[in-house]
Amino acid sequence: MEKYLCHNGEFINATQPFVDAQNRSFKYGDGLFETMVLFNGVVPFLAQHYQRLTQSMELLQLTIPSEWNLAYLQVYINELLKLHPKVLNGRIRLMVYRAAGGHYTPSSNQINWLLSFSPLKNHCFLLNEKGLKIAVYPDLQKPMSAISHLKTNNALLYTLAGLYAQKQGLDDCLILNNKQHIAEAISSNICVVKRNCLLIPPVSDGGVAGIMVAQIKQYAASLFVPVISTSISPYSLENANEIWLTNAVKGIQWVGNYKGLAYSNRLAQKFVEKLNEQVFTHHKTLPPVFN
Repeated sequence: MEKYLCHNGEFINATQPFVDAQNRSFKYGDGLFETMVLFNGVVPFLAQHYQRLTQSMELLQLTIPSEWNLAYLQVYINELLKLHPKVLNGRIRLMVYRAAGGHYTPSSNQINWLLSFSPLKNHCFLLNEKGLKIAVYPDLQKPMSAISHLKTNNALLYTLAGLYAQKQGLDDCLILNNKQHIAEAISSNICVVKRNCLLIPPVSDGGVAGIMVAQIKQYAASLFVPVISTSISPYSLENANEIWLTNAVKGIQWVGNYKGLAYSNRLAQKFVEKLNEQVFTHHKTLPPVFN
C-alpha cells in the first residue's frame, strides 16, 4: 500500500522529496509536533491535541494561520485517511515548523506543516501483558525551563536515552531533570501508584505536558483514587506499588521491573478499562484490556 503525506494542504506520495536544505526544522529543530492515535477512524482527544499545539506555537512565536481551527485539521486528517483505504487504526503525526529564512534569528514566523500517517494493529488502548523493564538514563539530564514541557523537533536527549536503553536491554528509560527528579521517560509521562494514591510529577519538573496524563487525572476522581502532584525521585520508586508510562498513542503501559524489583498492574487495568470506556462509549462491547 502506498503511503501519502499532507504538506501545507497538498497531498503527496511519501516517497516524494519536499524538504530542502534551508528547512528550519532540519537546520535548527525549530518546530513542534503532535502524535495522535486513530481508532476505528476516530482520533481520541483531538481537541486537546489541537489546543496544546496552538498554545505551544504561541509560546514559540509561530504564526497560527488564520484558517486554522479544529474543523480545518479534521478535514485534512479525513482526506489523508481516504488515501489509505481500509486502514482504520494508526498513528497520526502533525509537525509544524518555522518557514525557511534567517540563521538562528528567523526572518519570518510563518509556518509550514506536515501531516503523516502510519497504520497500527490495535483498535483500542491495550495494557501490555509483560511489564516493561526500565532504568534511569544516567548520562544527561533535562533542563527545567519555560519550554521544557513542549514537544519540540529537537529530540537529541530522547535519542541518546533510546540508544542507552537499547544497549542495556531495557524497554525504556527514565529521564531526570537537573534536580535529580524524574521528568519523564523517552516518549511518555510517568505515574506512580503508592498506597492507593497516584503520584504525578508537576509539569514544572520538566516533563512534556502530556495529553494522556491529563485524562488519567480526570479518571482518577471517578475511581476514587487521590492524585498527588509531587516531584518523584528514583529512590522513591523502590517502595512503589505500580509504575506507569503513559502517552496518547499507547495509553498506559505498566512497568514490571525497575532495579530488579517487581511491580503489579492491578490499578493500571482499571484505568485502561476506564480509558476505553470513555473513548468507545458508543460500543456495546468494550475492547479487551491486554495486548
